[in-house]
Amino acid sequence: MKWKILIFFLLMSRAAAAAEDTPVRVGQADSAGLMATWTAILKEAGIRYQMVFAPNAEKRRWFVRGNIILDCCATPEWRDRAIEKRVQLFSDVFLVSEEHFVFRKGKVVPINGPNDLLPLTFAIVRGFDYPAVVAECNIVAGRDVNEMLDLIASGKADIGLISQADFQYYINEKQRDLELGGLNQKAGLRIRVHKSRPDLLDRINKAIATMKADGRLNHLLEPHVSTR
Repeated sequence: MKWKILIFFLLMSRAAAAAEDTPVRVGQADSAGLMATWTAILKEAGIRYQMVFAPNAEKRRWFVRGNIILDCCATPEWRDRAIEKRVQLFSDVFLVSEEHFVFRKGKVVPINGPNDLLPLTFAIVRGFDYPAVVAECNIVAGRDVNEMLDLIASGKADIGLISQADFQYYINEKQRDLELGGLNQKAGLRIRVHKSRPDLLDRINKAIATMKADGRLNHLLEPHVSTR
């Protein structure tokens, strides 16, 4: 009987070692502007990974199924579907993001409440949730942030939502006649960890704390949050 128990624990330890050596499937950052920060956090945490590139709606489904184990960058309020809450853990905040309304240049209007959105066509990114958008809004969807911005710049939409960091990145990458409007909300961005690998949460949090303490996190984020 003892040898069977020994064999069982030997097999379990080998399986655990094999799992540790297998690259973790990781979802790409929701914007290209944050990819450098995300990959740096993974490197600091010592996590071997395979980056998975997929539209956001598909990426969320894959996370729920456990096909993606780590994902960046979100808040609990943005990933609040019941099926998501059952399988996700969240890291500490690594960036406080300012989310603004975005308009064509010269077309900014004040948004003080849901009623101000009703006459406007709202551009969204397919797969994102938009609590600020009321059901009565006219909505057009883009596949990603670039397409969402193109919808506004081309006049097919009047308004969208984007973080200041992402706006700076995408405007630097491709000039568009767009400008930010008022602030919609501030959000603390975190890393999502699938509950099947809770051991990764502590490693991610330690990486974030270390990179904050030595200034590397601010250095990586600064080009995307400056107002140049």
